[in-house]
Amino acid sequence: YTKKLWSSPLMDFEFTRIPSHLSFPEDITVTQLQQQDIAKVWARLSAAGYQTSMQRPEIGRFFSYLKSVDTHHNVFFYLAFFKGKPAATAIMTHNGDALGIHMLSTIPSMRNKKVAQALLWHGVSCAMQHGCVRAWGSAAPDAKAWYEKLGCTQMGTQVKDTYLSPL
Repeated sequence: YTKKLWSSPLMDFEFTRIPSHLSFPEDITVTQLQQQDIAKVWARLSAAGYQTSMQRPEIGRFFSYLKSVDTHHNVFFYLAFFKGKPAATAIMTHNGDALGIHMLSTIPSMRNKKVAQALLWHGVSCAMQHGCVRAWGSAAPDAKAWYEKLGCTQMGTQVKDTYLSPL
């Protein structure tokens, strides 16, 4: 393991900033995960998007949490596909009127295809149906400009220790 001090911008997004017309390539699909087998694909792709590997203790804790997803009605795991191939992942949470965006990642070979944007808008659309009016989340430092293009603004900075292992 390599210990790393992680600093990331905290982003805020009010749904009133969503463009009235959103269009994406027809070969992008987004699904909310319901099955444990799909969740294993989710975890592997999420780690690939961050270009790290989850170590055995982390995988065990992560899957223990995934097993309890059905009892947590405000936690949603998403998987996006490009031309039928898994491409991006995210966890989204509904908390009152806010949508939390967590671990939004796209595997490197699938970047710049609007997959993450389609995944984000899908989650926002679902959250709006549950009364959410805004979103927040921490962004990878190199993704800050991407979030800003979508209308997000930085509301602070998150600093935490993480333990990573390169792929």
